[in-house]
Order: sequence, then structure tokens, then C-alpha cells
Amino acid sequence: MNDAQHIVERWLVSGRTIRLCGLDLKPRPHPALPGTPQSIARGQGTVFFLDQPDHNNTWLLKIFAPSKRPADVYLNAVADRLPGSLPFFSAKQRRLLQSHHLNWAFSDYRDPELVGCINGTILMPRVPGRTWASLADDLRDGQVELDATRRIGIAIHLADCVEQLETVHCAHRDLSAGNVFVTDDGQVYLIDCDCLFHPDITYPTHTSPGTNGYIAPFLHLGGADYDARGSWHPLADRFALAILIAEFLLVEAGTPIQEDGSLFNQQSLMHGDPSVQRVSQLLATIHPRLAGLFQQTLAAHCYDQCPAPTDWISALRHHQRYAGKRQPASRVRCHCGTCGTSVWLAVTKLQELEQKNRAVLCQACLRE
Repeated sequence: MNDAQHIVERWLVSGRTIRLCGLDLKPRPHPALPGTPQSIARGQGTVFFLDQPDHNNTWLLKIFAPSKRPADVYLNAVADRLPGSLPFFSAKQRRLLQSHHLNWAFSDYRDPELVGCINGTILMPRVPGRTWASLADDLRDGQVELDATRRIGIAIHLADCVEQLETVHCAHRDLSAGNVFVTDDGQVYLIDCDCLFHPDITYPTHTSPGTNGYIAPFLHLGGADYDARGSWHPLADRFALAILIAEFLLVEAGTPIQEDGSLFNQQSLMHGDPSVQRVSQLLATIHPRLAGLFQQTLAAHCYDQCPAPTDWISALRHHQRYAGKRQPASRVRCHCGTCGTSVWLAVTKLQELEQKNRAVLCQACLRE
């Protein structure tokens, strides 16, 4: 991957375009690191941002780490199996690149090493909006606000995406904060479909069971290992769907960050830490059915026992008419660790006490 980084850096410094699949493209510079191409390192490799200057479009070039690259037959099959609706357009329009896709005759920049670098990579259009991980960070920092209506709309759109996938017997298998894009109007797009399940696709070696903070605990094999083969399942998105819906509804200013932007770290999911149970209590203040679905997910021993996306859609729509009146709770009912008295406490304060392993105390006990 370092070789690819150097090759793309040379291309960036040239300031010139190449003709790739009929598009004139050049690397986008990193906004804070001069001479460095903008990129995102992901589990399977690195994604470079490419500009199409004449049309003001952005494309993505995914270069796989050699040990994690799926076979060509798998990569070609992904786009054919996905639904044809808008949330999946990036994966539907992507191209598995070969050397003949690079047209030297109409390229301003020429580098023989670029041919080998591009061969076997994926070129795809960038979806609009921003990742949920980025939006959640701004919510935590208080830089943006989302009212309940928009939060519920985003949750319904994601559940609908999973329902569409299940209808065509697919599973994304890596739903996470970094793979879900959200637009200003609440439209959801899914990216990075190179772990896709479909019964007609052969299981790829070296595939991932998902992203930490979203992996179902029943896939745990011991230590830090999780069963990727166990997630090769048509309902494999149901556990991560529940986690993401909880994030959409609850992340706000002061909410702690875990893993790669998630609401939980993987260990807390494994052991049912108080912070996980606290989310159920918070969801109950929004609507009891949402808390029930979340608890059902946590108690599941297989994907079949997790709520279906239609269950989530039904519960969310049932609550939707009240969305403008009720906001995600900022306080939760607790019990004093000394006398047991009921106490209302700010969520951020409760999370702070839990992180410091300190008990909740009522005002009377605090004075003693």
C-alpha cells in the first residue's frame, strides 16, 4: 500500500489528469497536508479521492491491500446482486479497473507504474452527504443539532435499505458509522459493499465480520476473534441496524465516542455493560417499542432472533407523529447507590460517573 501511496502522490504533484474510463481525473489534495492525496484507510485497503475538474464531480479509487482483495469474480458479482435503488447507486455504477481502462492517448500525465497500481482497483462515484461518523462527531461537539423528526427519518431510511437488501437476499455485512452516508434532507446511502453476502456468491477468504462496535456478540470466538463465516448470512445486517438506529436517535452533545465513532465499544457489547443497558432506558423514554426491539437485539443468539427491519420501521413510524413534540432524552432515572432513592441525572453526568467507576448519589447522601 505504501507503493500505491507514493505513486498517487507523484500523480498529485504533477497537477495533471489521466483519462480513466472516459473520465479526466486527478487526485484531490489533502486539505491539511500539502503534497499528500486525500484518502481514507479502511479495513480492505485505501480509498483515494479523485476530482473530475471539468464536471466538478468526485470519484473514489479503492486500492485493496493484496492480502484482503476479493477475487475478480466476487468483485464483479457485487453490483449485479444489489438493489437498483438510489441508496446503492455508488456500488451499482462502480467499475473493476483493468489496464485497458487507462487511455494514455488522452492523458496529460503518464507514469508506467500507475498502470500496475490501477489494475484490479475499484472506481466508483462518491455519494452525496457525509458519513454518519462525521455527523455524529459534530453532534457530540455541539456543532450541529438534529431534531427528533430528522433522526427518525434517517433511522427509517436505513431500515428500509436493509429491507431492500434482504428482499434480494443480500446483506451488506459491514454496516457501521463510516459506511452510512446521510444527506441534509435525511437520505441514506450505503458504501463499501465489498463484504456483500448473496447465496450465489462464493464466500471470500479474508473477509471481515464487521466493524468493532457493530459486531454481534454471538459471533465471538474468544480473545479478539470473531467468526466472519458466521456473518455470511442473509440477515447479517440486523444487529448493526439496531446499534445504528440507537445512535441516530440518541447521540447528542456530550455523548462519549467509542471505537470508530460508534455508541459502544465491542467489549461493552460483549459483556452487557451498564452503558449498553442505559441505552435501552433512554430508548424507552422515546417509545417503549423501540426499547423492546433494542433489548431483543441484545438478547439474540443468532441473526434470526434479531428484529426485522420492518419491525423497526413500524415502531419508528408509530412514533413519528410525536417526533416534533418529544426530543431524545437528556436525563435518565437512576437509583442512589447508597439509599436507593430514585434520582434524575443528566446522561452525560451518568456516563462520566460510569467511566470513573463511581456510584450515583442522591443529594442527601452527597451531603453526608
